[in-house]
Amino acid sequence: MTEDHYIQQVSESIKDLFDLTARVDERVANVAKRQQQMDARIDKFMENHTRMAERVVALESKNGKHMVHDIDGLQKEVKSLQIDFAQLQISLATISVHTGTQEARWRTVFDAVIRLMLVIAASIIIWKFGLR
Repeated sequence: MTEDHYIQQVSESIKDLFDLTARVDERVANVAKRQQQMDARIDKFMENHTRMAERVVALESKNGKHMVHDIDGLQKEVKSLQIDFAQLQISLATISVHTGTQEARWRTVFDAVIRLMLVIAASIIIWKFGLR
């Protein structure tokens, strides 16, 4: 009777472990998706920065009368880009925190699996030798 109860508990523990790993996998996939989105936003930011640098070069090649008018537009774009950059930094920091948390969870899952395997191995050895 106790052997059946023990086997049932081990089976439930294994089921719970599989459920946990499935949830962890979903969260890792979500973090990877967010990382791809952040990469796309960084690429867009870099493109905007390159265009702005090209416009600055073009403005420098013009005479001074046109520069006054174009500087106002550039200042607005710079402020917009600074805001986007600040948001990207916050998002990257958030992703870094999530990634660190996921690593800790995987480590915990791995430790639990190893311990479970050791318990199962010990149970099999005890059962084979007929010890109680």
